[in-house]
Amino acid sequence: AGVVGQVKYLSSRVGRPDLQRLVGANTRRVRMVFFSRSGYSADAVRFADEVRMALFIVELPGHFEAVN
Repeated sequence: AGVVGQVKYLSSRVGRPDLQRLVGANTRRVRMVFFSRSGYSADAVRFADEVRMALFIVELPGHFEAVN
């Protein structure tokens, strides 16, 4: 409860548009987290910092690394 998140398991880095879609889906205005296997573009990281979204890189099995 109190968190909205998204997971992307792609071969390319996640860009700002993916993060913007999560912001738009956050109708309850709760904390936002985003998990990616492939990392994030520099623009995506800047945007995440602006909107206070936590970014993580997922390394299987079960390892998560904070990006911002």
